[in-house]
Amino acid sequence: MGWVKYARAKAAEIIKAEGIKTVITTGPPHSTHLVGLYLKKKLNINWFADLRDPWTEIYYNELLFQTDYAKNVNKRLEKKVLETANRVTTVGPTLASLLAAKLQPAAQAKVNVLYNGYDSDKMAGLPAYQQSKKFIISFIGILSDSQPINAFVDGLKMFFKEVPDALANVEFHSAGEMSTGIEQNLLEVLPQGQIIRLGYLAHQQALVQMSASDLLFNSLAETPDSKLLISGKLMEYLASGRPVLCLGDTGGDAANLLNKFERSAIFSRTEAEKIAAFIKDIYLLWQKNENGSITRPGIEEYSRRAVTRKLAQLIKNSEN
Repeated sequence: MGWVKYARAKAAEIIKAEGIKTVITTGPPHSTHLVGLYLKKKLNINWFADLRDPWTEIYYNELLFQTDYAKNVNKRLEKKVLETANRVTTVGPTLASLLAAKLQPAAQAKVNVLYNGYDSDKMAGLPAYQQSKKFIISFIGILSDSQPINAFVDGLKMFFKEVPDALANVEFHSAGEMSTGIEQNLLEVLPQGQIIRLGYLAHQQALVQMSASDLLFNSLAETPDSKLLISGKLMEYLASGRPVLCLGDTGGDAANLLNKFERSAIFSRTEAEKIAAFIKDIYLLWQKNENGSITRPGIEEYSRRAVTRKLAQLIKNSEN
């Protein structure tokens, strides 16, 4: 909160000097929206409040030991922001519904979904998939203990029991950060030499790793708001044209996205048998040299270019 008064003063100065009509505030931190609230009242600008995570319902609020007074202040500020903004944008349908429910029915249409999207120019420049001698399962990003992979490990065990020869052919590549606990889980089913830590990669290198993989793996965090989780990484996974296996809420936003496309699926953490069957299907395609690049019609609507076009139209409509 301490920076808000400085931010709003500087923002007001720039808006006046540049003749800016529309301002977008984005959070967390949701204190950013208090700057927008001030500017809307002071200068009557066209204001978009962009909430990329919940405000009062965000999972870590439960860890902050807030008093009832603090919780009520948060609720009042959130309500004021949602009611005052000309438009509210967010990253997925479930969060959009959560925010819209806090508004009067007549105002709910001002809540819009703008997905994180993927960079189509970067994806277009990737090398074509070339099958390697190993069946490469890759995870890109941060894989922490809050993203348990036990069901994936159990699925691999079942798969190897059914296709014993596959054990020597599978490698798990981790680009980014992987917790010691997660690595120990993988060591239950794969030899140390078949777990490859690539460390942090530049974004373009990470995309190259995606495009060279035979199966892309993701595990969404286990949190009370897991239905809301839908990352830009999943968009990139899909746009890379490679098969995708994800652990998470099978009724959430990520599931609604993945279920639209071929050779991409999400499983709950109790569905080890289904995970084994999915891995087997992809592996057998690889074995027959038929696991080539997948064309996913409709993926273009999730590109950043398409998302930006939608945002531009919202701004244009709101300014007129």
